[in-house]
Parts: sequence; C-alpha cells; structure tokens
Amino acid sequence: MSSELPTPHDHYTMFDSDEDIDPSPGSIADQPRSIRSSTRKLREGWRGSNEKPSIHHIPISTVYKDRPSPMASRHRNSTNSIASNTYSPPSNPYPIASASAEELLYQDQPKTFPNQVSAHNFESKTMMYKDSTESLGGRKEGGHRRTKSEGGGLVTTSQNFISITPQLENTEKTLFCEPISEKLICLLCKSVFREPVITNCGHTFCRQCVLSAAKESTCPTDGTQLSVGPVNIAIRDQVGELLIHCKYGCSPASSGVPGEYEIDNNGCPVTIKLSKRKEHEMNCKYAPVVCPNSSLCPMLIKMELDSHLSHCKHARCPHSRFSCPFEGTSDELVGHLESCRFEGMKEFLVHSEKQMNELKDIIKMKQKESDYLKGTISDLKGKLQNTELTFARRIDQLEERLAKVSTVASQNSGVLVDVEKQLASMDSRAFNLGAFDVQSVLKCKGTFVGHQGPVCTLCVSSSLLFSGSSDNSIKVWDTRSNYTCIATFTEHTGMVLALNAYRGRLYSGSADCTISVFDIDNLKLIENFRADDNAICTLAVANGMLFSGSLKSIKVWSLDSLKNITVLSPMNHWVRALATSENKLYCGAYKTIKVYDMKNFEPLHVIDSQGGHVYSLVVSSDYIIAGTYENCILVWNKNSYNKIAKLTGHAGIVYSLVLMTIVDSNRVISASYDGSLRVWSLDNMQCVQTLFRHQGSVTTLAVSRGRIFSGSVDRTVKVWQ
Repeated sequence: MSSELPTPHDHYTMFDSDEDIDPSPGSIADQPRSIRSSTRKLREGWRGSNEKPSIHHIPISTVYKDRPSPMASRHRNSTNSIASNTYSPPSNPYPIASASAEELLYQDQPKTFPNQVSAHNFESKTMMYKDSTESLGGRKEGGHRRTKSEGGGLVTTSQNFISITPQLENTEKTLFCEPISEKLICLLCKSVFREPVITNCGHTFCRQCVLSAAKESTCPTDGTQLSVGPVNIAIRDQVGELLIHCKYGCSPASSGVPGEYEIDNNGCPVTIKLSKRKEHEMNCKYAPVVCPNSSLCPMLIKMELDSHLSHCKHARCPHSRFSCPFEGTSDELVGHLESCRFEGMKEFLVHSEKQMNELKDIIKMKQKESDYLKGTISDLKGKLQNTELTFARRIDQLEERLAKVSTVASQNSGVLVDVEKQLASMDSRAFNLGAFDVQSVLKCKGTFVGHQGPVCTLCVSSSLLFSGSSDNSIKVWDTRSNYTCIATFTEHTGMVLALNAYRGRLYSGSADCTISVFDIDNLKLIENFRADDNAICTLAVANGMLFSGSLKSIKVWSLDSLKNITVLSPMNHWVRALATSENKLYCGAYKTIKVYDMKNFEPLHVIDSQGGHVYSLVVSSDYIIAGTYENCILVWNKNSYNKIAKLTGHAGIVYSLVLMTIVDSNRVISASYDGSLRVWSLDNMQCVQTLFRHQGSVTTLAVSRGRIFSGSVDRTVKVWQ
C-alpha cells in the first residue's frame, strides 16, 4: 500500500474558455548456395556491421519434390553439395527462411570432449533460421495464386477467401485466412495495423508508419501533423484475433515467377492467430535448422534433428567461439586438441571473455541511463519553451483586454451597470421558462491535470473524484473546495481499467488481473486479490455483491468476505460493460447483451445488438442504452426488449455513457473516440448539444451533483456544468 502525496504536476485549471471548438515485392532468393558458405558470409558480414542483413543476404530458397526419406536424401546429397559449393536440397518442399544475424551465430560449445550435441540439450545448442520478412502463405487444396495489389502488398486468392500480405520494408509477409475489415487497415501503409497507436489527431495508424514519416507528414483524414500517442488496445486485440497460416507451410510457386507463392501440402498445416504466430513458429516442428555439431552437415527441419544427432559424427573445436575454424569428426578432434593454439590458454580466454561481457553490460546500462537523461532534458526544454510562449501570449492578451476595458469603462461608466441588470433579469426569466436549450447550460469549467498516461476510468463518491489511468495509478481529487489531488494509489502493476464506489469503499479493476479495495474515509488499502487470468475490464456493485467482467467471463464476489460466489455462463468475447437495475444484471459483449436474475443468477434474456462490440451500457427507468464499436448508440424498451432507436452522430467508438437530469428532462451523455461528448434527449431521441474540448479520444464519464466529469487519452479530466 502506498498512498502518495500529490505531486507538483497534479493540479486543477480554472476558467477554461467558453468557446466550444468543433471539431516491391521481393522474392526470397531464386538461386541456391552452399549452406556452409552462406552461413559463414552472414556471420562475417554481421560482425563488421551494425545492421542486420536483409533477406537478400542469404539467398536460400528451394523447392523439394518427391521426398521418400528426408534424412536419407539429405545425407546422400551432402557430400556432393559441399564439394561443389552448391547446395543440393533433399526432396520435399520446405522453404528455408533467412535468419537474423544474431540467431545464425552458434551457441557456446561444451568445453569437454566429446564435443557433440545430443537431442536432450538441443534447445541450448541448436541454431534456427527465422525469416525477418516472414514469408507466409494461405492453405487450401487446389493451390493459390499471388498477384501484386495496388496497396503495395500481395493479394492471395482462393475459392473461399482473399488475404492481403503487406510488402513494406522490414515487415512480415502474412497470409490471412479470411477477408480483412477496412477498419483494420492503416491509411498510411494500406496494410493491416502493426502496433496501432492513437495519434494526436485522434486517428489510429501503425507506430512505425508515424515514426518513419517525414516531419511535414500529415494525417490523410484531417491534415494534422502526426505524432505518436498511446496504444489503441481495441484495434490491437482485434488484429491479434485474425487467423493466418504458419510460414513453414508455403513454398515458391511452381510457375517460377518471383514473388509468387503457393501452399506446400508437405509443410506445416497449422492455422494460428496472429498474436500467437511467434509462439508457434519458434516451436514449429517444420522450422529449418542446421546441425549444431558442424556446418558440414546438411540442412534439416526441426522434427528430424533428434534422429540426425543420434548418429552425427561431426564435431567442432570447443574453442570455436574464439575463432578456431576446426570442424571434423570426433576422432579428428582428438588430434586437433593436441595442437590447437587455444587449448593452452583456454582459462585465460574464458576469464577475458567473462570480463568483456561484464564491461558490455555496464556500457549498455550506462547508455540506457544516458539516453533516458537526454530524453528527459529534451522534454523539459520543450515544455519550458512552450510554457514561456504561452505565458507571453497570455500576458499580451491580458494587457490588451485591460486597456480596452479601461477605455470603455471610463467612457461609459453607467453602461456596465445597466448590462448587469439586464443579464440578471434574463437569467431569472429563463429559469422560470422550464425546459430550454441545454447548450446554455453545459460549459467546461475547469481541468484536472496530473496523470502521466491516458485516463481510462472515473467514479465519484460524495465530493471526491477518483480517476484511474494507464500509468497504473488512481488519483483522488477534491471537487468541493480546493480542487486539488489529495492522494495517489499505486498498488496496481497494470493500467487501471475500472472503478466503482459503494458504501464507503472504492473497488478498482486492473490489467494486472487483480481487484483492490480501499477505505474511502481513510484513503487506505483494505485488500488486493487476484480476480481472473485476464484483465478486469468493468465492475458493478448491487445487492451486497461485486460483479467483475473479463475475457468471456463474469464473476460474482461477496462484498463482506470478498470470496467468489459463482461464475456466470460464459460470454462470447471480452465483457466491457456491466449495469444493474431492479435485481437484474445487464452484461455487454460482442454483438450481445445478456440479462441475468441477480437472485438465482439465471439468464433471463439475450439481446442481439447487431452493432459490433458493446463498449458501454446504462439502464434507465424505461430504457436499456448501449454504446457500440459501430459509432452508434442503441436503445431498447426495458420491459419488452424491443429496439426503439438508433442514435447516430459520433464518428468513433462510443466508449462511455451516463444518465443525467437537466432542467426536468432526462438526458444521456455519450463519450467517443472522435474526441467529443454528445448530449441526447430521451424524450425525442435527438442530439441537443455537442461538446469539444479534449485533445484526444474521450474514454470515460462520471456524474455528480449536476456536474459531468470526462477523462481522455490527453491525460486530463475536464469538469462540465
């Protein structure tokens, strides 16, 4: 437990302006080479350069045919292949992918004879090829054909699906199993998102696309100059769920045209999620490897290595890492060790190597510290310059306004008094009119600043406002008197995604899979416990029970003992929204809202939202209201579950919804990825006001005593009244 005092960066800014601001392809090599020659050239080239070799540095790509026995054919061809300096591949199509330079270097050899690697210690002795451009393909009987696409990638067509393979430099070639939604395509590189980030303009692009773009590069949508922002978790998760084929199940097309590939029916048949590709391909039994005992052995695939090592007669000198070039049989190694110049000074070499590694570690650590300090100094300089310019402009503006006011006041001393009287009279008459345009009511009154990351969730208890952020902290703000941060909780080790205050206690859910419970009066931690195997996305409290939503699960906890009572029937995806009303629990997931009886936890009804993932959910006395991934708000009758309205106007995901009564009229306020808040009348289902003030997506809302609090990825919380 650590409740920290507020830092100098935690503050509240009063008197915001009242003005609303509206808002080529390359083929993997075609000519075979000797495995020994290619490996040696790559090692020598990498040691003298700071850059990793590209795919063209290792032109190893072959098509094997009619493979009766992989091991027999590989040993049969190894002698002629090495003697002629030309690699004669065994028969069966396994494309050998190019490797990164570090992984092509051999691991340390054992220092005692015999110097051979057995099957059981293969993991620490073997060398694997990994394709830095990851040439992957689709899989379907009958074959596939690849052609160039207008987006700079490759399009693979089959009878049942079309897959887009990006061909950008230093990116992986990926073959998807089904058509890709346009919402998952980056507008800069025209390919599927890689590390999607939300830029300063509120749109999402690949991180590398933004970083590699020229300084004058602008957003293709609104022309704003681009800069990297926080990770778009929703898009990243959706991309990670896409299905692709293992890269070891593809081979160059039989047509021989460079850049065209087809399915290798003898290769890896596995179809995997994009987020799991590295985990699978690192352990794929079809992955190409070389014998760790000697480069004289032929190229293998991982499933054949154990059999090969059981009768391999080759060995290296135990001092090969000190540049001893010897490779031969075990009998030849005995004679070599008697004359090896490194054998007599091996203890000195080992000691020197250890000292070198220690020095390298120290240098790396110092370099990281230096880079961090340089970055901090640069940020501080930029902030200081911006602050100076801002203060200078504001001082000039204040001086100009003061001069104008003084001039007007001296010339018309009585006019201001008359204007004040008229305004007071107008306010009185407007109040007596009853319902009127809400645009004259909601204005931005101030801003809370202090978080170091996007604000993900808000909740209010009495006069205290709690804000959870991706910086793993929860800040407590006084909203009654001094408008300052009075405490900071740092118990969580992951971003804080959900907050809920109930009867003097604050409950928080985090991406670290835990729930924390705090005493609001004393601002102390009561308990922290692991609640799930995945991130806790949402929380709800009712009838002495705490409900938590995560990946495909909703768990029920006792508020007294904090013990798990039950787990509700599984959902179809992430549960991002929970709401309670009249002994009913409403749960929002992918295209679905489930209604449960909180007395016996039995499902009562399932609503088909037909609008993508449900991100937010509120229940009024008459309506069930949901904000969706499809940029719209859906409204159903609470009793009959009939759909009543579809509210459109937002240009992004509707992340949050809250209910509020303004001048005897029921309203629902929505927050969206497009950076705006919208106020909707539940009387006529129309938008009556749009609010712009945040500099990024608005992610969360809270309501208390006629005030609305909004949190955003711009790291601020704004107050509306």
